Amino acid sequence: MDFDTSITAIYCVCDDVLSMLGHCDDPQCKMSLAEIITTTITAAFFHYGNLSRARVFVQVAGYIPNMLSLSRLCKRWRKVPQEVWQWILFVLARHLRSLTPSTKTFVIDSFPIPVCQPYRSRRCRLFHGKEYLGYCASKKLNYYGLKGHLLVDENGFVMDYTFTPASVNDCRAFSWMNLELPKGCKILADKAYSSYLVEDLLTQCESIELLPLRRKNLHRQHSFEMNQRIQSSRRIVETSISAIQSLFPKAINARSPLGFELKITMFVIAKSFRDVFRQLADA
Repeated sequence: MDFDTSITAIYCVCDDVLSMLGHCDDPQCKMSLAEIITTTITAAFFHYGNLSRARVFVQVAGYIPNMLSLSRLCKRWRKVPQEVWQWILFVLARHLRSLTPSTKTFVIDSFPIPVCQPYRSRRCRLFHGKEYLGYCASKKLNYYGLKGHLLVDENGFVMDYTFTPASVNDCRAFSWMNLELPKGCKILADKAYSSYLVEDLLTQCESIELLPLRRKNLHRQHSFEMNQRIQSSRRIVETSISAIQSLFPKAINARSPLGFELKITMFVIAKSFRDVFRQLADA
């Protein structure tokens, strides 16, 4: 899609979600909340999260002529309730799921979101504490920052996400996620998500089967065919993670932990919008 169609579609989705949530803007507001959200998503979609550049672009192009100053725009952006972002992603995920309603296989994985190198952690102004020191085994990377957890379907469409300190165990973070998945589905994962307790609770309470790769010294080993399927599914979630990280700038600049997490959230939502636009273009 071109710029005009993409930005218009982003605004329409944001406005519909706010209307569904019963939001009403103050008559004295210079910019509506839908315009605020559209500007920030446009920044992640086209400008690597550069809000200043996106602000000038949508104003000069005539999409949002009554533009706020950068400082005021950031203040309004940080006050957007978290449920709004979750509902936007839910609406996009529901649309993508409608294209493949028979899909009952999902994949989950985590990825590092470094703020700085570990030796600079004492001077880090965004986050404080040893819980933000983490290690990514697949990349052999020690870092200081957050860990993103991404749940996608077998087509790579984002279903849910969450952020935790880098040292939080993957299986514990998975238990905190609000899963809105059909009953009888399967979630494929790597070895970090092995937990008999979580697997049994999901099966008994939600009728969802968690199938992580097993270490050789554990019980409940999977069949050879299932292990092959789980290993091949890793490419799906890794491709989705790479698509999100491709939107990142060289350095994610933020003045507060909330601002940092919001920027990562914008990249996740921008990736979902790209998937929607790609599906519509192929239809």
